[in-house]
Amino acid sequence: MKFHLSILILILSIVSFCFGQKIIQFDTSSDCYQGCDFNDPSVWIGGVAPNQNFKYIASINYTSTNNNLPQNIDSFKSIELAGLIVVGSPSGSPVTVTSYTTTQIKGSVLIGNNAKYESVEDLSATKGVTLANEGAMVLEMGSGITANLNSLAGNLTLSNASIEGSVTLTGGQVYLEGAYITQDLTISSSVSTHLTAPLMVGGNFNLGPSSVNLVIWEPTTILKHVAILVEGQFTFNGKLMVTIQDDSYLVTGPTYYILMTAEASFNPNQVALANNLPANLRPLFRSVKIQSVNYITLQFKNSN
Repeated sequence: MKFHLSILILILSIVSFCFGQKIIQFDTSSDCYQGCDFNDPSVWIGGVAPNQNFKYIASINYTSTNNNLPQNIDSFKSIELAGLIVVGSPSGSPVTVTSYTTTQIKGSVLIGNNAKYESVEDLSATKGVTLANEGAMVLEMGSGITANLNSLAGNLTLSNASIEGSVTLTGGQVYLEGAYITQDLTISSSVSTHLTAPLMVGGNFNLGPSSVNLVIWEPTTILKHVAILVEGQFTFNGKLMVTIQDDSYLVTGPTYYILMTAEASFNPNQVALANNLPANLRPLFRSVKIQSVNYITLQFKNSN
């Protein structure tokens, strides 16, 4: 499903007009194949770099161009903007904006059309982040984002990173590797969802009807055998494919847990193993309550 980025950009333009915030346009004729400096005034139309104490909205819009080589725009200085738009060309090469320091956005962030935003340090966006039309966001290890994030048809990768806010995913590709989300996580119809334990969700976790791949390593870091920790309710309407990276220890029949403070809704037949394990090992997926704490257990039993 495609979304009209021109409409989203128009909405952001109207909002900026109403609140008196000026949009500074990136000069897409600049050759950024070997990298451009986000803070260089010469790569912005009008010769003014937008990174000035939250006064401007930065717009990097390659929609009408057909760049043959990837374009890379880097910032080694803390970014302070009223808003950020990064849109690539559907028919051109990718456009990547990388921030190596903290990024603060007082308004909204829109990433779309074959564009990618990479954050090495923390990113905050007061009015939220939207990924659309194969727009991508990558949070490097140890970084975090403070914003509500919506992925309409974009790609999201979190690697040992955190999101302070809610996350709603309705399409695209999602990779959550050791991620922590402080509020609700909703995955409704993602094309491809990959979770690597441990995953921690501070609110409710609503999953489905998508098919989800859950990868479990042994041992699973500080949480031991806790694959997913949910502080709210866990609702599971999809199909869970479990991959065990090292199956040599499975002869001991370990148990993995999904912990919740509220009850879970799921079908025990929705889990399957993606590994080619010995035929006598079978996964058991069931809900139990131990001393007022709710668990879903994923246990490997020897059927012999």
